[in-house]
Amino acid sequence: MKVLVSMSGGVDSTVTACLLKEQGHEVIGAHFQVWEDPLAPTMAHLLPSKCCTEQGKSRIRKVAESYDIPLYEIDISDEFKCNVVDKFLEEYKAGLTPNPCVRCNREMKHAKLHELADELDCEKIATGHYTRIKNDDKLNRMMLLEAIDKTKDQSYYLYRLSQQQLERTLFPLGELNKVEVFELAKKFNIPIPEHYQESQDICFFPDADMHDFLDRYIEGSSGDIVDTNGKILGKHKGLHHYTEGQRRGLDIGGLKEPLHVVHKDIEANTLIVGSKSESKKSELIANDLNWVSFVPGENKEYRYSARIHSLGKLRSGTMKYSGNKLEFIFNEAQIGVSPGQSVVIYDGEVVVGGGIIDE
Repeated sequence: MKVLVSMSGGVDSTVTACLLKEQGHEVIGAHFQVWEDPLAPTMAHLLPSKCCTEQGKSRIRKVAESYDIPLYEIDISDEFKCNVVDKFLEEYKAGLTPNPCVRCNREMKHAKLHELADELDCEKIATGHYTRIKNDDKLNRMMLLEAIDKTKDQSYYLYRLSQQQLERTLFPLGELNKVEVFELAKKFNIPIPEHYQESQDICFFPDADMHDFLDRYIEGSSGDIVDTNGKILGKHKGLHHYTEGQRRGLDIGGLKEPLHVVHKDIEANTLIVGSKSESKKSELIANDLNWVSFVPGENKEYRYSARIHSLGKLRSGTMKYSGNKLEFIFNEAQIGVSPGQSVVIYDGEVVVGGGIIDE
């Protein structure tokens, strides 16, 4: 089978290409050059925690040559900047907490892979994500599942894929754990630095701290930090530095108990904080829905689990939806329910779908 493999430069995607080659498939590699922040400090580009570095590119070129894998290097930086980076910044300016990897996986990475696969007459595409796909014969649909290695599971990022994308995609690492993947890397002689660090989620800025990147592109002004009764407690550094549920970095002294971010008032440029219990939410509303594995019946209640962060724990509750609105009521109130983030719904190991948290 002819397979187009996304090769980002990290160990996971490189192992994926070698593994499929070993299994006898005709493998072609694709490396997409995304936008890189021109304003970032030079030294930040040397961080080993990003996949799209010169070291990563060198790794995939060496492996591609060693295993006779044709490699296509394609510059999509302009489209990436417009569709992912600019939207990410716009949402932060609006007081949201976006997840650009969710948008990128469907609208950029997978879309571009499928386009190139068509041009090269590839039957399948493959990525190094830790997740699984299985065919449900009864529903006649492809099901997206959590990975075997729950500590590395990346199904959260992929809930916006379509059935057509799932039908054509392979996730070879979904059945493996990370230790096995590193053993395969050694077997395939994939060069790994002595102090190798796994790549971080967001690839388009090299900084270790995301707020360094945000400060370069968002003009945030200081404003009041107030409690839920309106009492002024201090000054914030710009609302883009904070997200709902956050406790660290508030720089408020003399407290009897830690305070958490409850809400960001963009119009008043005010950060509202309160106790842990005040910052917890028992329910959420999400819109812009996508049902990846199957479509639940409308106006019916389902006992499902939800994840509100990429590696957050699954939390049980009740879901129902109507039209393009989803309501999820948690069995126990949760901290960190942030507008702009995705909520992903699970039925056991199966990713049902999800949406963008609105309130």
